[in-house]
Parts: sequence; structure tokens; C-alpha cells
Amino acid sequence: MNTKDYSMISIKENIGINLLINDILSKIENINNFTKYKIDKKNDLYIIQELIRESLINTTNEEVPYESAVRIISYDKQKNTDQINAEIIVTKENHKKIIIGKNGKMIKAIGIKARKNIESLLNKRINLSLFVLVKENWKNNQDLLKDFGYID
Repeated sequence: MNTKDYSMISIKENIGINLLINDILSKIENINNFTKYKIDKKNDLYIIQELIRESLINTTNEEVPYESAVRIISYDKQKNTDQINAEIIVTKENHKKIIIGKNGKMIKAIGIKARKNIESLLNKRINLSLFVLVKENWKNNQDLLKDFGYID
């Protein structure tokens, strides 16, 4: 193997992710038998949801269970700065309290980390507004599962 095929990455520190994605995309584009990979709006929204969820889990030090989900309420593309509004859905009221934190400090930290990751992905400035909702049985709600992109 050639050493140029290796990349140092860190999901936690957001190091080398864009380089890796661009490297993979360039290899795909060089293969004639494959259709050029295109990130569409549905994929963008799913990736943004997962970046917010990743920030949620990492920032709360996994205090919030993996049963949390994120739904994009609106995504308004603007010339300079896009506006994204998202809901974080949890199953218990005490999880909501953990996510918001004392004086909103935890939700602010989650939002800052997620915003930076999303801006890196989109190569554009964004405003990110997060709202926390409790929905006890969201995993059994087909409409919500579709909204989250978990089922078609």
C-alpha cells in the first residue's frame, strides 16, 4: 500500500474529516463505472441531524442515552448565513433537564459544537437553534421515525 492512501483523522477533534471525504469522493469520481456521488438535500439533513446528535452525546458525556433523536424543523438557506432549527427528542423529562443544563449552559455547548461541525461540512456560516422535547414513545411512532430518516 502507498502511504498517500493513509489519513490521520479524529472524529472527536474534527481533524481530517473533510480531507478524508474529499479523498474518497475524488477516488469515486475517477472510477468510470460509478455514478458521481452527489449529496442531496435529504442526505444533507440526515448528516446535519447526526452531527447534532453526536455533539449531544459527546457534550453530555453520554449521560443522555442513545435513545435521543434529532429532527430538523427548518433549514432556510440564505446568501450569507443559513438558519437551521432543530429539535432534540428524548424519552424522559430528566434527560431534557440534563441537555438544557443549569442556565442553559449545556444546550449552548451542544449548539456551539454542532454548529462548528455543520459549518465545516457545508463550508458556510450557519445559525443553529436547538429545542428539546420529551416524547416518551417516539421509537414506536412511524411518522417521527420517518422524520428522523430512520425509515422510508
